[in-house]
Amino acid sequence: VACGKIPVNGKDGYAEILFLSESERPSPGTQFNLREIPMLQEVKTGDELIKMTPSTSGLDGFTITGKVIGATAGKEYKIFPGRNARFNDERTHIIATDDGVLCQLGDHISVEELKVVDKVDASTGHVRFDGVIKVRGNISDRYSVEGVRIDVAGTVGKSRLRSIGDIRVAQGIMGSTVQAGGSVIAQTIEDAQINASENLIVYDYVINSKVNAGNNVDIPTQHGYANGGTIQAGNLIRLPKVGPPEEFSKEEDEVEE
Repeated sequence: VACGKIPVNGKDGYAEILFLSESERPSPGTQFNLREIPMLQEVKTGDELIKMTPSTSGLDGFTITGKVIGATAGKEYKIFPGRNARFNDERTHIIATDDGVLCQLGDHISVEELKVVDKVDASTGHVRFDGVIKVRGNISDRYSVEGVRIDVAGTVGKSRLRSIGDIRVAQGIMGSTVQAGGSVIAQTIEDAQINASENLIVYDYVINSKVNAGNNVDIPTQHGYANGGTIQAGNLIRLPKVGPPEEFSKEEDEVEE
């Protein structure tokens, strides 16, 4: 009796995050966004950072007449070693080749030196560092900060920030010029010029600013808004409200009445 065979599609490849504790890692086989994985973890030379499981090609099937039914191959999970990291000989693991902290740059993961400063002002002058810069306080007016990635726990005044990776500001960016090869993430942006190759994420508001993102501009909170200036994005702009905040309060009052 003639019979056919159903094709078996291949399985997607995946990565396991070895630099996180088992309780914090995505489950094996889970597809995750590398951007959502906590970075700046301290690692040592020789540490295994990522375990790679390759995709499979699948098994073709055939009809009862012998015609081949092609299987769909699985997709490779794209993640590559950056600076101070490498694949092992079997290309199953990404390994640190130096001590430092982890940094994500696109689909690459690198190990970078970390420079920590309490603040940036007249006591420090301009800060330039070929690695990750972590500012515990504020960046004052008229100073520049340049690094692979910049993390600021305070506010950024009328200064200049430039990074080949992400720039993250826990509070506000006010009157600054910011250029990032990755994403810019901040609580507020006011009277600033922002250029992010990837995404711009702001949690409260963007006011009187010129901003441009290669991918998305996103204000992910219900109370957030944008007012004045120009906003451009290569893919998506998501703004819960547009206009001055006093207009929102009028609308809310009218709804309540």
